[in-house]
Amino acid sequence: MNSPGATIIPASAKPQRNTCVCGNEECRLLTVCFQSCDDFRGGFMSLPTTTGKLLVKLKEHKLKRTLIHLNQYSLNKDHWPCSIDRRDRSTPPEQTGVTTRSSNNNEDKDAPAIERTFIANHHFNPAILQTIVDQGKSNIDCMPVDLIKELGLIETREYTAADLFDGKVPKGMTSPVYVAVPSYKNATADYKMVATRWRMAKLLKELRQTRRGNSTLAPRGEDDILQPVEKRPRVKEDPLPGMHKDNIDDVVRAACFFADEAGFYKAELKRMKDNFANSL
Repeated sequence: MNSPGATIIPASAKPQRNTCVCGNEECRLLTVCFQSCDDFRGGFMSLPTTTGKLLVKLKEHKLKRTLIHLNQYSLNKDHWPCSIDRRDRSTPPEQTGVTTRSSNNNEDKDAPAIERTFIANHHFNPAILQTIVDQGKSNIDCMPVDLIKELGLIETREYTAADLFDGKVPKGMTSPVYVAVPSYKNATADYKMVATRWRMAKLLKELRQTRRGNSTLAPRGEDDILQPVEKRPRVKEDPLPGMHKDNIDDVVRAACFFADEAGFYKAELKRMKDNFANSL
């Protein structure tokens, strides 16, 4: 119940039809399932490029650690599935107004300026994904050491000393940093909780609509109710059963689910207030 992955991470962009570098069919299906809930975990991040001059060492380390976590690492860098950026960055775009294709390479001129390789978001810890969303971003290369410690990801062994990078980092950050790695293993269980939340919210909304005016379920504003989405065509089989407002067992289950969850968050809020008061 209190898992950070059990709550919906809202997605601001439309679902993407990309392919994860892991190549796993279960990963593909899980991505589509998260997309059906409009969850950020149904999206993708692009893998970094390893060419150019901007933070190359950092990006190389991130890509290396990503491939190691996915069991796809090769000593031959030519086999690394990195994104390819053929744009000419020798002149800052703010001076010219445009970033052009490099004229110093012999590659096919018909090739796209950028070829991206992707990794599914659900491979990453949901607390990190929530941080990305809160910052209005869609991708991340590295994070402060303090953040990883605060999230408890060192104790869970999701991040180790091997994921640290001690070198040139983005402006505003202090080295060393942790590169973002796909070390999360509980995405399937999280989806079941997220999907259950969607179903129960839909069921309770239907009850409010049909019994409004004489029900003990108080009406709420539309912004307080999660809006369910229909199952997408590519999802052939839903792993979870449906719920119906006329089924008393489903209604009781939904009411107990949200009552238990409300109790947990009230206790968590009290704990945070007590900690704050003790720190003064």
